[in-house]
Order: sequence, then structure tokens, then C-alpha cells
Amino acid sequence: MMKRTSFFILLACIAMAFGSCLKSDDFLDTANTQPVIEFPSYASGANNANGNTLSDTTPVVHLDTAIALNLASPQVINKDYKVTVQLDTAAIAAYNAANDDTYEPLPASLITIPSATVTIPANHRIGRFGVSLALDKSDYNNHKYAVAFTITDAPGLVISSNAKTFIWLLDLHD
Repeated sequence: MMKRTSFFILLACIAMAFGSCLKSDDFLDTANTQPVIEFPSYASGANNANGNTLSDTTPVVHLDTAIALNLASPQVINKDYKVTVQLDTAAIAAYNAANDDTYEPLPASLITIPSATVTIPANHRIGRFGVSLALDKSDYNNHKYAVAFTITDAPGLVISSNAKTFIWLLDLHD
């Protein structure tokens, strides 16, 4: 009887030992995830239903900058990707409605984008596009302007549904 009990205990221990080697579903496996293109979250902005926001109250008359796009993927990808962005005034209206605010779209004549096509080079995760704001050509005294960009095309990539739009809020004062 003792041998029989010991044998069953040994079998149970062996079964538990081999059962612990099975793949666990407790962890997210991203190995086969498609790469996603998105505007990264900005430290000074806040994610909202309409994308990412960045607030700026810095007094400037002309601003040349770059806005980044992030390629989120399990591994670094060894080919270039081309991503298209465009100005999106509808996103500003949606932001105003969601946040009970009154930002006006910055007039398109004050915005220069050298290229609406962003290249994310092979073996990189970040691509940038240049933006120039000619605020010196505007009567911006006490205006609340916003500039919004949306990712519109990214062949071979999934466009993030909750981070495809970037809104830059500009509270301008003399």
C-alpha cells in the first residue's frame, strides 16, 4: 500500500513538473504584431479622445520645428516606410467640443510644411516632418489657435486609432 501511494505521489509530482513547462497565457505575445504608426505621447500634453495635444504659451514670432512620428513594432524594421500627414481642422473642432474650448485653426497661410510625406528610415523607429509657423504675419493678440495633423496614409503599417492625430495648442499673447 505504501509503495502504491508513493508511486501515485511520484506520478503527480512528475505531471506537475511537466505541466509547468507549458506556455503561459498570462503574458502578451507581440512577436507577430503588425507595426503601428502613431504620434508619440508628449510629456507636456495629454492624451484625449482626439489624439495628442501639446500646449505652448512661449512668445515667438516665427517658429521652425519638427514633429515626430513613432513606429511601434516588436523589432526594429529593416526597410524604409513612407507616411503621409495632413492638416486637420476637423480635429480642432472635435477637440473644442470634447473639452468645451474655443481654439481656432491657425490660418493655413501661416503654416509651412516642406513635405507632407515623412520617411522613417530602415532600422529606425522615429521619423520627423518640419513645420514652420509664421506668427509674425498674424495679429495674434490674445488668440487661442491650434494646429492639428493627422496621419492619413501609411502603406504596410497599421495607423493607430487613438494616436493618429496631433494637436498643438497655441495660446498667443502680446
